[in-house]
Amino acid sequence: MRVMGLAQPGVRSAAMDAGNGDLHGWRRTWATATSPKCRGLRVTLLLLATCLMGVADLALTLTFVTSMGMVELNPLARFIMSHGSVELVALFKFGAMTINGGILFMFRERRIAEIAAWICFLVMAGLSVKWGMYTSHMEVFASEMHETQMVEDARYVMMPE
Repeated sequence: MRVMGLAQPGVRSAAMDAGNGDLHGWRRTWATATSPKCRGLRVTLLLLATCLMGVADLALTLTFVTSMGMVELNPLARFIMSHGSVELVALFKFGAMTINGGILFMFRERRIAEIAAWICFLVMAGLSVKWGMYTSHMEVFASEMHETQMVEDARYVMMPE
């Protein structure tokens, strides 16, 4: 039995009984999941995952920028952080996510929106990997930052809590 083209767990189809095994079911499921009919769902899921990674990025950014400071490579974010307002940084981040996500969600049935959603997802996934590496090496990196006078770098930002 199939619901929206996806096989229900524990229910065998006639194709499985005919000796095709799970391969036929997986092929049909893959074809359905990658069809233009499911594009809106794919874009919605990509946007949700991207937003979750964006929230994690904001939390980590605020944690480091209010505790020990950090080098911010994004000049626009660095300018906003220079005002010293955690609320302004959060407003900027949530505003950007809402506008960008809203535009892509509005056009979620179009191929270009799916391509853009995949790009956003991959950029945020890459940023999440970078955060993982950054946080795992932070103990060593924090002492090196102060020893090498990194705090005098124009890209270094620190905000009060």
